[in-house]
Amino acid sequence: MARAEPIPLLLLTGFLGSGKTTLLRRWLAEPAFAGTMVVVNELGEVGFDHALLASSTDAPVLVGNGCACCTASEDLAGTLERLFWDRLHRRIPRFERIVVETTGIAEPGPILERIASGGIVAERYRAAGVVVTVDAGMGEEQIASFPEARHQLDAADIVVLTKADRAGPAEASLQSNRLAEMWPGVPVLVSHQADVPAAAILAALDRGEAHRPHHDRHGHHHHEPSVSSAFLPLPAPVDAARLAAVLDRFANDWRGRLVRAKGLVQAATGFATVQMAGDGVVAVEPLPAPGPDAPHLGLTVMARGGEAVLAARDLAARLRADDGIS
Repeated sequence: MARAEPIPLLLLTGFLGSGKTTLLRRWLAEPAFAGTMVVVNELGEVGFDHALLASSTDAPVLVGNGCACCTASEDLAGTLERLFWDRLHRRIPRFERIVVETTGIAEPGPILERIASGGIVAERYRAAGVVVTVDAGMGEEQIASFPEARHQLDAADIVVLTKADRAGPAEASLQSNRLAEMWPGVPVLVSHQADVPAAAILAALDRGEAHRPHHDRHGHHHHEPSVSSAFLPLPAPVDAARLAAVLDRFANDWRGRLVRAKGLVQAATGFATVQMAGDGVVAVEPLPAPGPDAPHLGLTVMARGGEAVLAARDLAARLRADDGIS
């Protein structure tokens, strides 16, 4: 009996705040991604992205916190092995592919090495490609400042230049051309409000299968994360507009040191997601009841070096001073 084809595994990576989850939410709702299993890997003690994905799709979502190329590497391999056996014995619905969404500071090389290193994972899965998201407005600065952003692009099979609508046509075109020059042979797809469809990603991977450029896909980088994280609990209901205003001032004062903040809060009208990227843009949006696996209420704050704890303390003080938001 012929052995079944290995299950394709797509690695979705990109620096913190570059729009990975927004794209993935769209792809999971499209026919091209039917039968997709999702594994979410996040930085920080409290995961959040899985709540966003679970609220917009019926696709199963499994979560592992920690950096997938570091402490969570064995957890990822164990998850993949367990999923294969659960699929084989029909304990879960059959899936046709897996998407691993990594934390924004993961380096793909060690993850790809682990997938190919032998055992059930190497036998039953194949790396189908690495998709890297780059923020059209912040990407150039992040590539220059964070080695993780460069190493992600070294492994890329496809680059999606996100948030082109915010950056504007001229800046998006400039950044697209620069990426194409720095990583020749890697297609750059430009995304306006996450409008790159799943079918375009799969088609680009199929076209490039036989002649991918030889990047440093499996380089042994000693990975000392350049970003730290801290969680700020916000268990009480908050005024969403006032929270956004405080975050806006906080982001401005911490510009250059603050990398990202995101989380889930209880607002007057129900649950709300809070997202703030490195450019200081704050978005507070309603979210349907996130279910029994919802993350704790609060914000994960990410900052350069080891400053996340200090940043979270400063944000907590600001919220208390604003007439007791927290």
